[in-house]
Amino acid sequence: MIRNKSTALGNFVSDIVSSSQDGIDIALINSGSLRGELPGGKVTLANMYEFFPFDNLIILTTLNGRQLKTILQLSVSKAGEGAFLQVSKDCIINVDSNGKLLESYINGKAINDNDKYVVAVADYIFNGGEKYIDSSGKPLFQYGDNIIHTGLDIRDLIINKLKEYQNVPESVIDNTERIIFN
Repeated sequence: MIRNKSTALGNFVSDIVSSSQDGIDIALINSGSLRGELPGGKVTLANMYEFFPFDNLIILTTLNGRQLKTILQLSVSKAGEGAFLQVSKDCIINVDSNGKLLESYINGKAINDNDKYVVAVADYIFNGGEKYIDSSGKPLFQYGDNIIHTGLDIRDLIINKLKEYQNVPESVIDNTERIIFN
């Protein structure tokens, strides 16, 4: 299911990444990095390693809107695959029935081709994983400016957030479909 649409769990993880640093406009998490569901009640370290088995570090890159929309179009074309990206809060992606990106918004504003956006992504995707590459093989995220290797591990951020909450409040669970297939 998580490889076909936005889900509460994908929203949760992308929101944790988005809030990990100031100035992030959008966090993109490949669905293939999220394995299964977290159990209700007590979550063990073993559960976390089953759910998020990869040592993915967050990289920030500043892309223009045209570059970002190219990546979002590629993502929606990969619905059903691990490459399908989950998006952070305040992002809405509208796609037509043929899988074409119609509209994309961040904070209620349409993504503008010439504006700059700070994008948080796992190092695996940043380096071209899941075939986020152009026709020459260059990773799409590496076209960005101001590239920052944060050193923050996504799994560690999830673990810390769960410890902070102890019991995840209902108000944090966001079932909003952020990627809408019309």
